[in-house]
Amino acid sequence: MGRSHVPDFEYHAITAEVVADDICELLTEFSVRHCQMVGYSFEGLIALMVNALYPGAVSDLVLLEPALFERVSIDEFRALRAQYAIVASALLSDCDPIVGVTQFWDLISPNRSTHRRFERLKIQRLLNRPKGLAHALTAVN
Repeated sequence: MGRSHVPDFEYHAITAEVVADDICELLTEFSVRHCQMVGYSFEGLIALMVNALYPGAVSDLVLLEPALFERVSIDEFRALRAQYAIVASALLSDCDPIVGVTQFWDLISPNRSTHRRFERLKIQRLLNRPKGLAHALTAVN
């Protein structure tokens, strides 16, 4: 068994700092001096943090819709983060997880197609691990 932070296999909140530190530890453990990083959404934020924590190691950095830059103004960014916290609370509560997942989709894609079949598929995919989604939202909040 590996030496993970959570050997009990239970869901626990994780922070972006912990993920970035873990990646830096892996780079150190395997003597990686130079690497390329590509990050989408949350991983874009992590890639930026690794680049800052491990100076000179990241030779190329590609960011695709990084979580840090998802809104034009800092006020919009803070308002969205506050909404993430509300969604995370809904997903961690005893209420129907469909409510929290739907709230999440409404936040990130308010103008999405709401065709019944596509909407059901999108929601169903996130319902497999609602607590994992909640902790991911908490990590970037």
